[in-house]
Amino acid sequence: MSEMRFLPKLCDFLKQHNTIYTVRQYKHTSVNTYVKGIGPCNCALIRRISNKDQLSNYVTQSGFASAEHWWIAICKFIPVGSDMWLFKVVVK
Repeated sequence: MSEMRFLPKLCDFLKQHNTIYTVRQYKHTSVNTYVKGIGPCNCALIRRISNKDQLSNYVTQSGFASAEHWWIAICKFIPVGSDMWLFKVVVK
């Protein structure tokens, strides 16, 4: 089982909604993941992301107010031009 960590506000969102979309630099292959502060979760790879427009269908379950805000946060952790992978994480 792999582990994922989230910023506190996103961890709170996941606790409240039981589902969150997240973008990571690595192509996570494990279906089972452990989220620190939450517990066991299912993790599903959705797609590769290369720009903020590709986030618009997922933003309502991201914990961010807009795709623009989400993209800014992503770019603080992942350099533009790097691999970016969108995942759906659901609390078990």
